[in-house]
Amino acid sequence: MTFKRFKISALVLLFTTAVSAQKYNKKFSENFNTNKDVVVNINASNAEIDVSTWNKNEVSVEAVIEVEGLEKKEAEKYLKNWGFEALGNKSKVQISANKNRFHSIGNDNIVYFNSSGNNFPKIYELHNDNDDDIIIIPEVDNIEIPDVVIPEINFEEIAFGVELEEFDFDKYAKDGDNYFFQWKDETNDITIKSKKEWEKFKKSKKYKKLKKKLREDRNRLNRKRKRELLEAKKEALVRKKELKEKAKKRERDLRLMIIESKRNKLLKKMGKNPSSYSYSYSTEGNDFTINGKKIKVTKKIVIKVPKNATFDLNTRHCKVKLPKTKASGKVSYGTFKADVLNGGKLNVSYSPVNINSLNACTLFLNNVTDAHVASVANTTLDTNSSGVIVDNIYDNVELINKFGELTIKKIHPNHNNFKVFLNYSSAGINILDMQGELKFDVSDNMRTLENGDLKFNGDFIITSKNKTVEIKGKYSQLTLKKQ
Repeated sequence: MTFKRFKISALVLLFTTAVSAQKYNKKFSENFNTNKDVVVNINASNAEIDVSTWNKNEVSVEAVIEVEGLEKKEAEKYLKNWGFEALGNKSKVQISANKNRFHSIGNDNIVYFNSSGNNFPKIYELHNDNDDDIIIIPEVDNIEIPDVVIPEINFEEIAFGVELEEFDFDKYAKDGDNYFFQWKDETNDITIKSKKEWEKFKKSKKYKKLKKKLREDRNRLNRKRKRELLEAKKEALVRKKELKEKAKKRERDLRLMIIESKRNKLLKKMGKNPSSYSYSYSTEGNDFTINGKKIKVTKKIVIKVPKNATFDLNTRHCKVKLPKTKASGKVSYGTFKADVLNGGKLNVSYSPVNINSLNACTLFLNNVTDAHVASVANTTLDTNSSGVIVDNIYDNVELINKFGELTIKKIHPNHNNFKVFLNYSSAGINILDMQGELKFDVSDNMRTLENGDLKFNGDFIITSKNKTVEIKGKYSQLTLKKQ
């Protein structure tokens, strides 16, 4: 496969001066003649990406970067450093907007920032015509963050309460007359001193009533303690997340302290006063401050593609908007909006999600607290530590939710093969239009609410007689609604 290097058919550097702020921008545009099913690969960070379709076998790419608040010379350096590039042939177009960014630390001194996974500053040595210095600061080794291990709770190995049948005279025959069974409560006062009396008591109605009461008490205690253990587990997971975030912040602060220390030592070695240099950094986003001045950077990429084009995404801190298309790849730390995703395998993390329709997809959501999907069909939706609202369920849908929340507003009458798997989750499903009678395997964990809803807590299996519905819960809460 051969590519032609991105040719700039329009390159404009505009300067606008205003009383309040100065704006400078740089624009790129290019067209590629392609197949109707071209694959568009987007690798970008800190940008707004807007994609639309048209009735042409052509990919149009327009990109603009705008800087507000920098002086002209510094703005020119910033604009020059934006490594936007597009390569393409008939079958594939690659768009990259992911290179280093830089900030000023003096009149002509520039700090470059890395947009890779760790997002920590790097500073490089460079000499221009004015012999301006840019200081080298070596890489800082990764600081290990010990993981917080939370042991699994195996409820099957935990026994609460004692069965009445467990009372065994033969086992304690060595105790002789000193051993006896006694039970006393508000309605019973029972004392049995021999195995013969015990066998007689087991045939009585009082034994059956007492056995039933003890079983109900034990089950009630089991449910209570399981709920307590589940809550403790959830609290531990929240605590684990908080500790990780604090550890990452400590790591970041330590890295910056090391960078600052090395910077000052190098400046002193060069005979320069560190206090005469301003120092500003931003580890994410496009807004930062230098000497009290707010600097704003906006990057926007507008792409037009054939209607049958597909996408391979790798974006961080981007606002991504897609039309009806097929998409795969990763979207992290931004926002994701799509009209219709018709195929593909996509992983979205730490980004609000809004999708009109999912069909024939595999979608993974990780730590997405705000996800909304209008309709789902022929799709697997796998979520972890996420909150998801689905308006409509159609055929062949599998939903997996771990440590999160799930709301399903409607299941269409002609649905087929609907599966839900909950693990440490809370879910609400409207079954008003669901066809077929449901069967419940829930022990004593189900109760009917005043409005007719069914509520389940703990472990449960719900299936339909026609085998089109399967809902399994483990240490979870589920409400089936009919409204």
